[in-house]
Amino acid sequence: MASSKGGNTTAHINTLHKRLYHALNLGFRRVCVDKEKKWECTDIEIQRHVVRSISAFLDCFSRATANNRLIKDSISDIAGALVFILRYKNRAVVGLAANVVIRLIRIVPPSILQSYYLDLVESLSPLLSLQQLEVSLPCAVALNAILLNVRETKEKEVWKILEDAKTVVSVAGNLQNFSEGGISVEWFQEMASLLSSIMLKWPQSRYSVWHNSALMVMLENISQKPDMGLKFATLKLYSSVALCGHGANELLDNGKPMLDMMISCMDESSPQNARMEGLKLAQRLATGNQECLKMINICSEPLVKATVRTMGKWFVSSGKLELDQMSLLVEACKLALITRWEGKHHIYFWKYRISEALLSLVVENFHSQSLDGYASLEEEVSVADKGLEILLSFCSWYQRNRDNIGASSFAPYPQSIAEKRVCCWVCTEDWDNKDAFLLYALLALAELVNHSFSEQNHAEELSLNRENVKDRLCTTLQEIRDGTYGSGPRWYAGHILSYLGYYGFQHKLGNRLMGAYEDEECSDMRLVFASGNSASVNKVILAVRCPMLLPPEERAHGGSTISTESSQGTVQEIRMSANVDTLALMKLLEFAYSGYVEVESSARKKLKTLARHCKSKVLLQMLCRRRPKWGSPIPRIDIPLALTPKFIHFSDVILVPKETNMAGFNCRSCSFTSPHAHSHRVILSSGCEYLRALFRSGMQESHLDRLNVPVSWVGLTKLVNWFYCDELPNPPSGCKWNNMDTEAKLHELLAYVEINSLAEWWIMEDLQNDCAKVILSCLESARELSIKTIELAASFSMWKLVEAAADHAAPIYHQLRDSGELDELDDELVNLIRTAAVQFSQQGG
Repeated sequence: MASSKGGNTTAHINTLHKRLYHALNLGFRRVCVDKEKKWECTDIEIQRHVVRSISAFLDCFSRATANNRLIKDSISDIAGALVFILRYKNRAVVGLAANVVIRLIRIVPPSILQSYYLDLVESLSPLLSLQQLEVSLPCAVALNAILLNVRETKEKEVWKILEDAKTVVSVAGNLQNFSEGGISVEWFQEMASLLSSIMLKWPQSRYSVWHNSALMVMLENISQKPDMGLKFATLKLYSSVALCGHGANELLDNGKPMLDMMISCMDESSPQNARMEGLKLAQRLATGNQECLKMINICSEPLVKATVRTMGKWFVSSGKLELDQMSLLVEACKLALITRWEGKHHIYFWKYRISEALLSLVVENFHSQSLDGYASLEEEVSVADKGLEILLSFCSWYQRNRDNIGASSFAPYPQSIAEKRVCCWVCTEDWDNKDAFLLYALLALAELVNHSFSEQNHAEELSLNRENVKDRLCTTLQEIRDGTYGSGPRWYAGHILSYLGYYGFQHKLGNRLMGAYEDEECSDMRLVFASGNSASVNKVILAVRCPMLLPPEERAHGGSTISTESSQGTVQEIRMSANVDTLALMKLLEFAYSGYVEVESSARKKLKTLARHCKSKVLLQMLCRRRPKWGSPIPRIDIPLALTPKFIHFSDVILVPKETNMAGFNCRSCSFTSPHAHSHRVILSSGCEYLRALFRSGMQESHLDRLNVPVSWVGLTKLVNWFYCDELPNPPSGCKWNNMDTEAKLHELLAYVEINSLAEWWIMEDLQNDCAKVILSCLESARELSIKTIELAASFSMWKLVEAAADHAAPIYHQLRDSGELDELDDELVNLIRTAAVQFSQQGG
């Protein structure tokens, strides 16, 4: 007779099937004549009998024999009985039922069980809070198995069930109370695995994990235990938390114990799964530039050592790698992509011979060979002219067709499902990524230009032909340098332009500061040259950009005290040595203010000497025509340094917010206890015509060293940041924003509404636009704030913002009306929202 599993005959299976239904029939109830029967029985002994009967029946099958007609026909009844028993929550039987669910999931394909997953999730989730090992452990295993197989189309419904049952809170609480000896390691592993699976699929679950300080402390303690099972489970939790940018930062703020465990698990002596999880965690912590730098600063050398040793162990070209070895190698190669970020880890990659590891992956026997053949000077010049023409044509074509090219095939690596579900990461764009084709074309172009300028004869020959395309070359490169391309193409465009006399990058902030440089009334220092000519400058700008140009007594100021007496109108004269080249110094000052300068080749050498003396690193790099370091960001004008204690003594005006008292306020630079911000007239004037006019008006306000600003302290700090960085700081995002209550969100939003109103009064259109973008972005993610925002904007008479907020409230108009929230508004504002709702409806909303 045919057998199904382990010698079980068809007759035996039929017998167990009959026993199964004999047990199930004890609990079937028919609600109505025309409806299907349901399994409902509260008798504990019958429940136990049914669970054992299901278990015995399932023992006859495996995944290979799960297509048997008897089991397929019985699934609906089996699932119905298990769901009822689990929901009844009797501790004497639910553990047994959960174990049977585990076996059911392992035997029956997900395609057959999908329709029962929601009921099973709803039944299992509440049981995780029961403080009974034999119940919570199988429930965690069963729920985890289901979640791993849930279809994407059902994920929203599953999350609603998990959220209502407070599953994440329950599991995190269980883990938080773990102590060795009291609870088994297996229990910890399964709970950690379940929580990790939830965080991988549902980003909204991560906040309540990394925000749980007690849980994070417990995990830190666990990470220092010798048990590899505990370490692996902890690694999985850390990896899932690190998918959230805020979570990754929390992990790294006190990251040494975690990173020590991570690197120890990468060692060859560790199990394969632990090594894989260690590599994945490191990758996720390195998702952003700043986070990668934090990790590198803690464990640079051991991290690189473990990475290179894993990469260099095998020869891919030999074709002898097992699947698990290949997986490990792939993860190590992904981690090696941290070289796209700047940092001291580059030194260690060379130290541990990354070049040999990479060569071993692609070539078994590598021998460098010199190129044979010679070419005449004329032939070389002809070829160079044609590289140049082709590359320039490609760059121009790329610019015209960039939007149609799509993502580059040179993207770092295909993302896994988990990596596509990252949240709260604010990352600088990779150097290559979408613009990889353009970047590599510019790399080739840079080498060609560098070669032509490094050989005098070549330069003379090429210059005749190059002159015909020089204007087109400059135009193309300048458009790339100043465009919205990745940092890599912009850097290399700027690098090539340095050969043609253009140094640095254009900045909006730089353009503003150049206005102050060209306006003598803004200056507080005059540099007088031996020729009698002079240059009006500002001490605070020189302090942060070219401190060597300041008198020694200014540079040596400790910054511990600040003069409260206004020094406006006082211009200090500094006579320059006759050895200082006037033109070179003027060019250096231009770069210091704007971050950009154009220099004739005849003045380059003198400017380079001066830049080296004044420690202007970015300008010196470009004057020396050094290749940009891979991953280095576009240099910024570091004016925010003027607000640090080292330079704060240059402050000549104090900004005072509406608040007069604020708990915990403490100024590091002066003894004033009321909230205030130190600032500089030249910076404020460069960004605001109103303030420039005020400071020059001759009125009483122009002589005061304190300026009252009608915004809150939070708004003032954001306003100052805009003046000094040309950027308006964003409110909390992602998990932090989503988990803030309505009052906290309104408090954040109020600051931007205040600044918007102030920007309108001070005639700062750019700042107004920046505020509006932030406010509308907040409303997009939290429409419930629309009514309060409309009230606020109306109170400030900002009608454009009122209309924009009404548009955001339009989709939930009926909800707002029924809840009574619209009753708080004036009729005029209610009509505005109603009109927006009608328009939204007519447009198909």
